[in-house]
Amino acid sequence: MAKILKILLLWSCIISLAAAEDSPKVLNIPLHAARISLDPNGIQDVSSLFVSRQVNCQLVREQGAAYTLEAAESIKYTSPLEVIIKINKNALFHDGSPITANDVIASFNDIKESRSTLRNIFNWVSEMTAVDSRTVKVKLDKPVPQFLKVLAAPNYGIFKASFLHKARSNNKLWKKPLGCGKYFITDHTNSIIKLSPVNEGYQINFHLTQSNQLTPTEAEQYDITDLQIIGNTAYLKDHSIVETYDPTQIYIGLNSNKAPWYNKAARCSFLSKLDTRAIKNKYGSFAKAANDYFPQGVLGYDIKNKYMSKIIDHNHQQPPTQPSFCVAFLTLSIPEKYRSIYIDSVRKIYPNVKRVSLEEARHFGPDFLKSNCDALIIGLKSNYLDGYEYLVPLSEKNANYTGYTNKELVSEIKDSQNIVDPIQRAKRYRNIVKKIDDLCLMRPLVSITMRKIYIRNTLNTPDIGIGPLNEYDLSKVK
Repeated sequence: MAKILKILLLWSCIISLAAAEDSPKVLNIPLHAARISLDPNGIQDVSSLFVSRQVNCQLVREQGAAYTLEAAESIKYTSPLEVIIKINKNALFHDGSPITANDVIASFNDIKESRSTLRNIFNWVSEMTAVDSRTVKVKLDKPVPQFLKVLAAPNYGIFKASFLHKARSNNKLWKKPLGCGKYFITDHTNSIIKLSPVNEGYQINFHLTQSNQLTPTEAEQYDITDLQIIGNTAYLKDHSIVETYDPTQIYIGLNSNKAPWYNKAARCSFLSKLDTRAIKNKYGSFAKAANDYFPQGVLGYDIKNKYMSKIIDHNHQQPPTQPSFCVAFLTLSIPEKYRSIYIDSVRKIYPNVKRVSLEEARHFGPDFLKSNCDALIIGLKSNYLDGYEYLVPLSEKNANYTGYTNKELVSEIKDSQNIVDPIQRAKRYRNIVKKIDDLCLMRPLVSITMRKIYIRNTLNTPDIGIGPLNEYDLSKVK
């Protein structure tokens, strides 16, 4: 009898071990997002881009300083004005159907017709045509060396033409888009998004959190995160840290549609009196005071520039009297941990400060203006390290949170994208920055160029840290 019990116990252990081996491995990753938008035509926040990276495929991706072909088998310039894109025959949508030239063209036409921001690529493309089912010909208006760089940014996912047609009349389909990436969505709720691999790899659970900061105890629950860790990270013994270059700059912008901020003198007097030293100190050693409109490392940055220095040094006018001052935060870009220091800086000028949170990033410009707040605190991030990405708030309506419109300035920003030589384009950016500086619409406050990624020690994550985490392919994790 005892022998039988031992045998049964042994079989029970074997079955349990086999079940453990067969059970799917899961990556648990937190995202700071109240909701995720997988529609590429909206203004996608970092969390949405991270999920999209796994679900969608693109023709090409930028990985650090290199380019990696994804759905494309080859991309060749046959002349300075013509690009031939050959689609990989093994590139498939999640339903098993092959990606065709018509799908690629439909995806770009959909972005052209529907997207309201980051449209500079369409200033260069005069025509896209299908040569055959796997070949796309792109005709350019002029030679554009940065075309491939922009095309590789995480904004140009490919979708099946028939899916796009249905999704434009049924927005709910974007909860589980028919993509061509290495993962597909199995569940999408208000608290979690579950992904399964198309072939091999970990399952992924993206947990939507209301805060973009974690305690060390909370961080222990997750396998990979780049959220802020508050407290002593030495207690994260099961995690290693990788730092990656991921430039973000924090700005304060004024609502020029509201009194008294439609007056330039009033704007200059307020912005010049803000004390940014405490803000920088709050962020600590990984941040620095912003000396330029662009963060360091972005095309157009000038290390010698001192943004608004003339106004700050020579403006002796006191800010206009107000009974209260409303500060709005784009919560996806400003961690809760740091919001109080911005409030404190404003409170030194206006003691009665009201605080508002903007949770939705899709139309953050108009949403802020509708709030009737005085100022917006926002972090702007780069996808391909070009100054244009930081000029979008003054050139594209859904990102314009200042309310200021100037056709000549908008035209100059858009025309800058037609400049082939990056040195000359950077010079144009400097001219634009001088005009923005003089307008006193916004002021960069602090610059954060490096971000920490916390990774569970048991994981092998090749190439992580080469670029921002939201561009990392999680199928590489072993």
